[in-house]
Amino acid sequence: GVVNGSLSIHVSGSFASWLSFGVGSVLLGIFFLLDTRGGKSIEWKNAAKTTPWWAWLGGVPGAAFVLIITLLIPYRGAAVVSGINICSQMVVSLFVDSFAFFGCAHRPTTIPRLLGICLMIAGVLMVALG
Repeated sequence: GVVNGSLSIHVSGSFASWLSFGVGSVLLGIFFLLDTRGGKSIEWKNAAKTTPWWAWLGGVPGAAFVLIITLLIPYRGAAVVSGINICSQMVVSLFVDSFAFFGCAHRPTTIPRLLGICLMIAGVLMVALG
């Protein structure tokens, strides 16, 4: 995030995010080809039939995440933006667990889990306001 944020000061947030995804895509493409022997170990027809539609869209929130981080870090700092990121992921994860979204196992929200989230939010507020 800090590297992309630094780049965004000199170019633009959207270009910095695009470049980050582009470089990452090339590297992941190479890893994919090595890992799957050119895609041969994947049963594509079966995957297309059995994979839920929303599972193919994982890059959308990833792209939004990289863009938002790239735009915010130069203005709010790495500690605050990272803290907000971690807390927001934990809050969303708590909902995903509680309602068993996306095929996850059901893990009910408990008082200790809620207290942990509240402590994390308090910590981010202390970093942001301190």
